[in-house]
Amino acid sequence: MKSFDSIIADYNTICGEFNHEAIIAVKCLLEDCKINFSPLLIYGNVGVGKTHILKVAKAYMKINGNEDSSIIYFDFRGFSKYFFDSQPMHTDQKMKYFDNASIIILDDLHHYAHRCRTQDYVLDIISKSRELKIPIIVAGNNHPYTMANSFNPSLLSRVCGGVSVNIDAPDIKSRVDFVNMLTKTKGIIIDPKIEEKVIKYFGSDFSILQGIINRFELFTTLNDGVVIDNLAFDLIFKDEINHFKILNSSLGEPV
Repeated sequence: MKSFDSIIADYNTICGEFNHEAIIAVKCLLEDCKINFSPLLIYGNVGVGKTHILKVAKAYMKINGNEDSSIIYFDFRGFSKYFFDSQPMHTDQKMKYFDNASIIILDDLHHYAHRCRTQDYVLDIISKSRELKIPIIVAGNNHPYTMANSFNPSLLSRVCGGVSVNIDAPDIKSRVDFVNMLTKTKGIIIDPKIEEKVIKYFGSDFSILQGIINRFELFTTLNDGVVIDNLAFDLIFKDEINHFKILNSSLGEPV
Protein backbone atom coordinates (compact mmCIF):
# COMPACT_ATOMS: atom_id res chain seq x y z
CA MET A 1 0.00 0.00 0.00
CA LYS A 2 1.37 3.38 -0.99
CA SER A 3 1.07 6.15 1.58
CA PHE A 4 -0.76 9.40 1.01
CA ASP A 5 2.45 11.32 1.81
CA SER A 6 4.37 9.56 -0.97
CA ILE A 7 1.61 10.26 -3.50
CA ILE A 8 1.54 13.93 -2.44
CA ALA A 9 5.27 14.01 -3.27
CA ASP A 10 4.81 12.14 -6.57
CA TYR A 11 2.27 14.74 -7.67
CA ASN A 12 4.68 17.63 -6.96
CA THR A 13 2.28 19.08 -4.40
CA ILE A 14 3.44 22.28 -2.76
CA CYS A 15 2.90 21.87 0.99
CA GLY A 16 2.98 24.85 3.34
CA GLU A 17 1.17 26.48 6.19
CA PHE A 18 -1.50 27.69 3.75
CA ASN A 19 -2.75 24.16 2.94
CA HIS A 20 -1.38 22.02 5.78
CA GLU A 21 -4.72 21.54 7.49
CA ALA A 22 -6.45 20.48 4.26
CA ILE A 23 -3.74 17.94 3.41
CA ILE A 24 -3.82 16.43 6.90
CA ALA A 25 -7.63 16.25 6.82
CA VAL A 26 -7.64 14.37 3.49
CA LYS A 27 -4.89 12.05 4.73
CA CYS A 28 -6.82 11.24 7.91
CA LEU A 29 -10.05 10.65 6.00
CA LEU A 30 -8.42 8.23 3.55
CA GLU A 31 -5.85 6.45 5.71
CA ASP A 32 -7.50 6.17 9.11
CA CYS A 33 -10.60 3.99 8.91
CA LYS A 34 -11.52 5.00 12.47
CA ILE A 35 -12.05 8.60 11.38
CA ASN A 36 -15.44 9.25 9.82
CA PHE A 37 -16.04 12.96 9.49
CA SER A 38 -17.56 12.90 6.02
CA PRO A 39 -18.22 15.13 4.35
CA LEU A 40 -14.88 16.88 4.32
CA LEU A 41 -15.35 20.39 2.93
CA ILE A 42 -12.28 22.11 1.45
CA TYR A 43 -12.78 25.73 0.51
CA GLY A 44 -10.60 28.63 -0.60
CA ASN A 45 -10.10 31.16 -3.37
CA VAL A 46 -9.48 30.31 -7.00
CA GLY A 47 -5.97 29.01 -7.70
CA VAL A 48 -4.93 27.87 -4.20
CA GLY A 49 -4.73 24.19 -5.16
CA LYS A 50 -8.06 22.70 -4.07
CA THR A 51 -8.60 20.65 -7.22
CA HIS A 52 -4.99 19.47 -7.15
CA ILE A 53 -5.53 17.97 -3.68
CA LEU A 54 -8.73 16.30 -4.89
CA LYS A 55 -6.79 14.71 -7.75
CA VAL A 56 -4.18 13.45 -5.29
CA ALA A 57 -6.98 11.87 -3.23
CA LYS A 58 -8.33 10.23 -6.38
CA ALA A 59 -4.85 8.93 -7.29
CA TYR A 60 -4.38 7.55 -3.77
CA MET A 61 -7.55 5.50 -4.05
CA LYS A 62 -6.63 4.19 -7.52
CA ILE A 63 -3.02 3.32 -6.69
CA ASN A 64 -4.14 1.43 -3.62
CA GLY A 65 -6.32 -0.99 -5.51
CA ASN A 66 -9.72 0.63 -5.93
CA GLU A 67 -11.41 0.17 -9.29
CA ASP A 68 -11.80 3.26 -11.47
CA SER A 69 -15.55 2.73 -11.50
CA SER A 70 -15.69 3.00 -7.70
CA ILE A 71 -13.82 6.32 -7.57
CA ILE A 72 -16.51 8.91 -8.27
CA TYR A 73 -15.28 12.39 -9.15
CA PHE A 74 -17.58 15.11 -10.43
CA ASP A 75 -16.88 18.73 -11.17
CA PHE A 76 -20.02 20.84 -11.58
CA ARG A 77 -20.23 20.31 -15.34
CA GLY A 78 -19.89 16.54 -15.04
CA PHE A 79 -22.42 16.42 -12.19
CA SER A 80 -24.97 18.39 -14.21
CA LYS A 81 -24.41 16.25 -17.28
CA TYR A 82 -24.92 13.03 -15.31
CA PHE A 83 -28.12 14.10 -13.57
CA PHE A 84 -29.73 16.31 -16.18
CA ASP A 85 -28.25 15.69 -19.66
CA SER A 86 -27.76 11.93 -19.73
CA GLN A 87 -30.21 9.30 -20.93
CA PRO A 88 -33.58 9.47 -19.13
CA MET A 89 -33.29 7.41 -15.98
CA HIS A 90 -35.23 7.31 -12.74
CA THR A 91 -33.54 9.13 -9.86
CA ASP A 92 -33.26 5.91 -7.86
CA GLN A 93 -31.33 4.32 -10.72
CA LYS A 94 -28.98 7.28 -10.94
CA MET A 95 -28.37 7.19 -7.20
CA LYS A 96 -27.45 3.49 -7.34
CA TYR A 97 -24.27 4.56 -9.15
CA PHE A 98 -22.98 5.76 -5.76
CA ASP A 99 -23.75 2.55 -3.82
CA ASN A 100 -20.43 0.83 -4.55
CA ALA A 101 -18.22 3.90 -4.42
CA SER A 102 -14.91 3.74 -2.58
CA ILE A 103 -14.84 7.55 -2.46
CA ILE A 104 -17.04 10.39 -3.70
CA ILE A 105 -15.46 13.72 -4.68
CA LEU A 106 -17.59 16.73 -5.64
CA ASP A 107 -15.79 19.85 -6.86
CA ASP A 108 -17.12 23.36 -7.58
CA LEU A 109 -19.66 23.51 -4.73
CA HIS A 110 -20.05 27.28 -5.23
CA HIS A 111 -21.65 26.61 -8.64
CA TYR A 112 -24.50 24.72 -6.96
CA ALA A 113 -25.84 27.94 -5.39
CA HIS A 114 -29.50 28.73 -6.25
CA ARG A 115 -29.90 25.34 -8.01
CA CYS A 116 -32.56 23.60 -5.96
CA ARG A 117 -32.78 20.29 -7.78
CA THR A 118 -29.00 19.98 -7.99
CA GLN A 119 -28.70 20.64 -4.27
CA ASP A 120 -31.30 17.96 -3.56
CA TYR A 121 -29.12 15.43 -5.38
CA VAL A 122 -26.05 16.53 -3.44
CA LEU A 123 -27.96 16.18 -0.18
CA ASP A 124 -29.06 12.66 -1.15
CA ILE A 125 -25.49 11.71 -2.06
CA ILE A 126 -24.10 12.98 1.24
CA SER A 127 -26.82 11.15 3.14
CA LYS A 128 -26.04 7.94 1.24
CA SER A 129 -22.30 8.30 1.85
CA ARG A 130 -22.85 8.64 5.59
CA GLU A 131 -25.20 5.68 5.67
CA LEU A 132 -22.76 3.45 3.73
CA LYS A 133 -19.65 4.97 5.39
CA ILE A 134 -18.21 6.11 2.06
CA PRO A 135 -15.68 8.95 2.40
CA ILE A 136 -16.83 12.09 0.59
CA ILE A 137 -14.87 15.25 -0.13
CA VAL A 138 -16.57 18.44 -1.28
CA ALA A 139 -14.68 21.51 -2.50
CA GLY A 140 -15.61 25.05 -3.47
CA ASN A 141 -14.45 28.63 -3.49
CA ASN A 142 -16.56 29.68 -0.51
CA HIS A 143 -17.77 28.26 2.75
CA PRO A 144 -21.53 27.62 2.32
CA TYR A 145 -22.24 29.80 5.37
CA THR A 146 -21.16 32.79 3.28
CA MET A 147 -23.84 31.83 0.73
CA ALA A 148 -26.52 30.71 3.16
CA ASN A 149 -29.29 32.48 1.25
CA SER A 150 -28.52 30.42 -1.86
CA PHE A 151 -28.29 26.97 -0.27
CA ASN A 152 -30.89 24.55 1.02
CA PRO A 153 -30.70 24.75 4.85
CA SER A 154 -30.68 20.94 5.07
CA LEU A 155 -27.74 20.72 2.67
CA LEU A 156 -25.95 23.50 4.51
CA SER A 157 -26.41 21.66 7.79
CA ARG A 158 -25.26 18.34 6.33
CA VAL A 159 -22.16 19.79 4.67
CA CYS A 160 -21.17 21.64 7.81
CA GLY A 161 -21.85 18.54 9.91
CA GLY A 162 -18.54 17.09 8.79
CA VAL A 163 -15.25 18.97 8.88
CA SER A 164 -14.56 22.26 7.04
CA VAL A 165 -11.00 23.38 6.27
CA ASN A 166 -9.85 26.52 4.51
CA ILE A 167 -6.90 26.79 2.14
CA ASP A 168 -5.41 30.25 2.42
CA ALA A 169 -3.52 32.10 -0.28
CA PRO A 170 -0.08 30.48 -0.55
CA ASP A 171 2.67 32.23 1.38
CA ILE A 172 5.73 33.69 -0.35
CA LYS A 173 7.90 30.63 0.30
CA SER A 174 5.28 28.29 -1.19
CA ARG A 175 4.99 30.46 -4.30
CA VAL A 176 8.77 30.47 -4.73
CA ASP A 177 8.87 26.69 -4.24
CA PHE A 178 6.17 26.31 -6.89
CA VAL A 179 8.03 28.49 -9.40
CA ASN A 180 11.30 26.63 -8.68
CA MET A 181 9.62 23.25 -9.09
CA LEU A 182 8.11 24.14 -12.47
CA THR A 183 11.24 25.75 -13.89
CA LYS A 184 13.34 22.78 -12.80
CA THR A 185 10.85 20.30 -14.27
CA LYS A 186 10.79 22.17 -17.58
CA GLY A 187 14.55 22.73 -17.68
CA ILE A 188 14.22 26.53 -17.68
CA ILE A 189 17.19 28.55 -16.43
CA ILE A 190 15.92 31.58 -14.53
CA ASP A 191 17.74 34.46 -12.87
CA PRO A 192 16.95 34.37 -9.10
CA LYS A 193 15.84 38.00 -9.28
CA ILE A 194 13.13 36.98 -11.72
CA GLU A 195 11.57 34.75 -9.07
CA GLU A 196 10.97 37.90 -7.00
CA LYS A 197 9.41 39.64 -10.00
CA VAL A 198 7.09 36.73 -10.73
CA ILE A 199 5.86 36.65 -7.13
CA LYS A 200 5.57 40.44 -6.96
CA TYR A 201 3.64 40.98 -10.16
CA PHE A 202 1.58 37.82 -10.61
CA GLY A 203 0.25 37.15 -7.13
CA SER A 204 -0.72 33.92 -5.39
CA ASP A 205 -2.88 32.07 -7.93
CA PHE A 206 -1.05 28.83 -8.79
CA SER A 207 -2.82 28.59 -12.14
CA ILE A 208 -1.63 32.05 -13.15
CA LEU A 209 1.90 31.27 -11.95
CA GLN A 210 1.89 28.08 -14.01
CA GLY A 211 0.82 30.11 -17.04
CA ILE A 212 3.76 32.48 -16.45
CA ILE A 213 6.22 29.57 -16.42
CA ASN A 214 4.63 28.23 -19.60
CA ARG A 215 5.37 31.61 -21.20
CA PHE A 216 8.99 31.29 -20.06
CA GLU A 217 9.15 27.82 -21.61
CA LEU A 218 7.83 29.08 -24.95
CA PHE A 219 10.26 32.01 -24.94
CA THR A 220 13.27 29.78 -24.22
CA THR A 221 12.16 27.33 -26.93
CA LEU A 222 11.98 30.14 -29.48
CA ASN A 223 15.31 31.61 -28.37
CA ASP A 224 17.58 28.56 -28.08
CA GLY A 225 17.30 28.05 -24.32
CA VAL A 226 18.14 31.61 -23.33
CA VAL A 227 18.30 32.40 -19.61
CA ILE A 228 15.20 34.21 -18.31
CA ASP A 229 16.74 37.42 -17.01
CA ASN A 230 15.38 40.96 -16.63
CA LEU A 231 15.64 41.68 -20.34
CA ALA A 232 13.80 38.48 -21.28
CA PHE A 233 11.17 39.09 -18.62
CA ASP A 234 10.49 42.62 -19.89
CA LEU A 235 10.23 41.37 -23.48
CA ILE A 236 7.75 38.65 -22.54
CA PHE A 237 5.48 40.76 -20.35
CA LYS A 238 5.96 44.31 -21.57
CA ASP A 239 2.24 44.74 -22.31
CA GLU A 240 0.89 42.95 -19.23
CA ILE A 241 2.68 44.07 -16.07
CA ASN A 242 0.43 47.07 -15.42
CA HIS A 243 -2.68 44.94 -15.79
CA PHE A 244 -1.42 42.48 -13.18
CA LYS A 245 -0.45 45.33 -10.86
CA ILE A 246 -4.02 46.61 -11.01
CA LEU A 247 -5.46 43.11 -10.53
CA ASN A 248 -3.25 42.31 -7.54
CA SER A 249 -4.01 45.68 -5.97
CA SER A 250 -7.74 44.90 -6.18
CA LEU A 251 -7.10 41.51 -4.54
CA GLY A 252 -5.04 43.00 -1.73
CA GLU A 253 -1.75 41.61 -3.06
CA PRO A 254 1.44 43.68 -2.65
CA VAL A 255 2.54 45.40 -5.85
